[in-house]
Amino acid sequence: MLTYLQVRDFAIIDTIELELRPGLTVLTGETGAGKSILVDALQLLAGGRAGAEVVRHGAERAEISGIFDVTHASRELQQWLEEQSVSAAEELSLRRVVAADGRSRAYLNGQSVPLQLLREAGNILIDIHGQHEFQSLMRSAPQRELLDGYGRLEPLTGQVGIAYRVWLELLNRTLELESKARDRDAKLELLKYQVHELTALQLQDGEVEKLAEERARLANRGRLAEAAHAALEQLYENEEASAHAGLSRALQALRGLTTLDPKLASVVALVEEASIQI
Repeated sequence: MLTYLQVRDFAIIDTIELELRPGLTVLTGETGAGKSILVDALQLLAGGRAGAEVVRHGAERAEISGIFDVTHASRELQQWLEEQSVSAAEELSLRRVVAADGRSRAYLNGQSVPLQLLREAGNILIDIHGQHEFQSLMRSAPQRELLDGYGRLEPLTGQVGIAYRVWLELLNRTLELESKARDRDAKLELLKYQVHELTALQLQDGEVEKLAEERARLANRGRLAEAAHAALEQLYENEEASAHAGLSRALQALRGLTTLDPKLASVVALVEEASIQI
């Protein structure tokens, strides 16, 4: 039951507060007094669509708040509160804020919630009847509640509800296990494929290190080729002072001195070996 309603900067309303008591409340007034605006505010509080046009001219935002007594809440509301983990022993507060730029925010018991959640709560808490409107009777949950009440089946429906929740939990668990089993099979297939590929390669001891070395050489092939070309140029192609030409001249000079100093023969052998290597 709605016990308190506050409307601020909505349409032409500056601010208004209503405290409602159990029983019938009647609002009367002339045409244009704002009775329909209060109904529109309730629709907005129940999760209805709204844009910047609902904000009073010159205001930053429109705000509608409502407090509901849920001490004797319907079974549908109790189940919904339980599913959403909302604690509301005696009162449940709804709040809707629409900014001047059209952005909307919803609150349930002071906590920011998606608009869809506010709409679900509003559909249970508020019925707005017009000439061609019959909202509650179009929803399956109130239809079942009326039928169960007529047949005095409330105890049985409670048992069915518990059984359904247990079944749903087991179903979700089964689906989760089936999904994990499919993931396990897929991983096993992948591992088998990888083992087959590794077996086909016939890797030998030390081959991984050799492959790493080969990869390093290939990755630096440009630098290796450049360095080799520079070394070749210095050893053979440098017309002014190549290493090969220098060794040849040194060898020729030393060979003429061995007759003077036999100890230079070992030096000549080293120079000859170096010349051959180059």
